[in-house]
Amino acid sequence: MLGVRITGSAGGTWYLEWNDGIKLTEKPDGLIRTEIAISQDIAWKIFTRWTDKSIYQVTVCGDQDLGNHIKKMNCLLIAS
Repeated sequence: MLGVRITGSAGGTWYLEWNDGIKLTEKPDGLIRTEIAISQDIAWKIFTRWTDKSIYQVTVCGDQDLGNHIKKMNCLLIAS
């Protein structure tokens, strides 16, 4: 399980769990292997396909390899 914390007034904490797919939750349902923290000023750029990845500043606690995958992301996150 990966904990994702967005810091700032628009932030929050979410958890990603993957087994037969990826599940996004607001409460951890298992062992949190890694936690990452991203400022809201950077998070929106990561989640809206910002192409200049050199600005991605992410704090990783736990599995560094897993946490640093966020720096390689180029995705659009849509909550349902």
